[in-house]
Amino acid sequence: MKNQKKGAKAGKKMTEINVNTKSMIDAGNDIIAIANEIGEIVEEMFTRIERMPTVTKEWVGSSAEAFVQSARSDKQEYLNLKSALVYYGKVLVNCGQNYDNIITKCKLRW
Repeated sequence: MKNQKKGAKAGKKMTEINVNTKSMIDAGNDIIAIANEIGEIVEEMFTRIERMPTVTKEWVGSSAEAFVQSARSDKQEYLNLKSALVYYGKVLVNCGQNYDNIITKCKLRW
C-alpha cells in the first residue's frame, strides 16, 4: 500500500463487513442447544460414576472410590466447557441481532 493516509476522506470507501445475520443467529442458537445437551450428558455421566461403588456396585473398593473422587474433581471443568460454549453461542446471537438492528437503522435513513 502506497502512502495511504488513515481516516475517512472524500472518495475513499468505508470498510465493508459481509455478514449473514440469520446464519450467525442460527449458529449461535445451535451452539447454545448443543452446549445444554452436553451439560445434561455430563450431569448424567457423573451421577452414574458416583453411583457405581455404592448403588449399582459395578465397581467397588478403594480403586472405585479413588476414581469417583478423581471424577468429582474433574466435573467442574466439563461444566465450565458447557458454560463457555453457551457464552459463545450468546455472543453470536447478540452480534447477529446487533448487526440486524444497525442495518435496519441504516435502511430507515435512505
